[in-house]
Amino acid sequence: MEFGATARQLAEMRRLVAAGYLQTVEGLAKRLSAPFWWRDPDLPAGRQIQGGTICFVHTGARLIGVTAAHVHLAILKARAAQPELACQIGGHGFDPESHCIALDQRLDVATYGLSELQVNAALADIHYAPKWPPEVGLDDAYVIGGWPWSLIREGEAENSHAFLHFIGKLSSASANQLSAVTYTARSIPWGNEPLPLGTNLGGMSGGPVYRMSESGLATLTLVGTIFEYHKEFEIVLARPLSLLNEQGNIAPGVA
Repeated sequence: MEFGATARQLAEMRRLVAAGYLQTVEGLAKRLSAPFWWRDPDLPAGRQIQGGTICFVHTGARLIGVTAAHVHLAILKARAAQPELACQIGGHGFDPESHCIALDQRLDVATYGLSELQVNAALADIHYAPKWPPEVGLDDAYVIGGWPWSLIREGEAENSHAFLHFIGKLSSASANQLSAVTYTARSIPWGNEPLPLGTNLGGMSGGPVYRMSESGLATLTLVGTIFEYHKEFEIVLARPLSLLNEQGNIAPGVA
């Protein structure tokens, strides 16, 4: 889906859709993240699956997973009430407590130390950062995505998670925060189904913000992760990865 474009940009977007370029970008964005979820049987039917999104990036020094701190804290709260509750990244079992590197509730960021085996088991790929920290520019195009739990289709044997994304420009960028207006109602769907009007985007937390390449190649650079979505104003807020050092800890000097 696209946000905040002019008529000329919409025409170009449709051309890229017809050429298959954006489907390639979508597939790449999807593979570099995974649903980060759990099932709470005490909740009403249709609301039992909770969670967010996790992104995988190799900083050049270490492979880390990044999500929103409130996603991490939600699973800890659920497991405190039900210790047997299982948590997964994709289809792979995952214990967030034992893998946690850093947790900052104010910034709403959590990071994990991961292995290539764990990412592969989640049926995901690793983003290898060309340099650290990644740069952000307002003139670039971005892919903003995640795995909303409201779009999950529950089956008897397994669940079907749906990846949702938007393409466009950021509305603001600072040292501590990135923002974009999604214009959800006016976005262009190119998947099998349009996004239902009023869809709850819960589960996008921890989702990726990728800078798109201007070279014409389907390359993406992870520059941030989502921590909040304002449904009324259709604004996505994200933390830039420049808040983290190469080891996945909050960078020195971050207030």
